[in-house]
Amino acid sequence: MNKINIIILIVGLLNVILGFVVLAKNKKNPSNFWFFIMCLFGGGWGVMKAVQLSVLDVEMHDLWIARIMMLGVIVAPVAYFIFSHYFPYKLKEFSKEKIFLLFLAPIAMVILTLFGIFTYTENSIVSGNLHREIIFGEFLIFSIYFFVYIVLGLNILLKKHRLSEGINKE
Repeated sequence: MNKINIIILIVGLLNVILGFVVLAKNKKNPSNFWFFIMCLFGGGWGVMKAVQLSVLDVEMHDLWIARIMMLGVIVAPVAYFIFSHYFPYKLKEFSKEKIFLLFLAPIAMVILTLFGIFTYTENSIVSGNLHREIIFGEFLIFSIYFFVYIVLGLNILLKKHRLSEGINKE
């Protein structure tokens, strides 16, 4: 494992530890729970990235590493979006229809990923190095999904910042 992989591994582990520390501080606060989920899956992605860059077995990449990494990057933006909804306070409740729509895409992507139908790279080992070829259509779907949840979460946080006064503004 080279220096870059070790740094990626350490940052991923620190991210996971941060999530546990925040959750332990107040388990009943929903924003702490969703921050923990975001750190767990985002940090887990970092840990698996370090593993991916260290393991030279295509079957291991296709069956385990790529799928676990995909789970991390599917769940983390949803957790960020829900975290932004609860942090530092909730503006309003989501309707049941909105909750269904918010979770429909991530659940579908997780199921397709677990069955190996949705993957945005093809892995191969060439001359002792991992090569990943991007599958454009699937990567485009994932990119749109990822940025929609990030932008929606940022929009919620900016709206709360504009409406806040006093201590919540800081």
